[in-house]
Amino acid sequence: MNTQTVNQLTPSATSTCFMAIELSNTSWLIGMMTPLSDKISLRKIDSGAVQQLIEIIDRARFYRHNAQKSSVKNPDRGIFR
Repeated sequence: MNTQTVNQLTPSATSTCFMAIELSNTSWLIGMMTPLSDKISLRKIDSGAVQQLIEIIDRARFYRHNAQKSSVKNPDRGIFR
């Protein structure tokens, strides 16, 4: 008996990063899931640390781009394609 596994995910589904942010007065909790891992990564930053939040997002986009060899308009602050 032959078996075969077929990946039926679309290209956009395999390049999507999901992110959730829990905001409080003292800290922000960021949960992120990328196609690079089945695990959800959690990061805690100080409340109002917008620049640090942007860096976390950009880093995830950069690693996703390098891992999947897809095109990004600008690796530092670009948009996914």
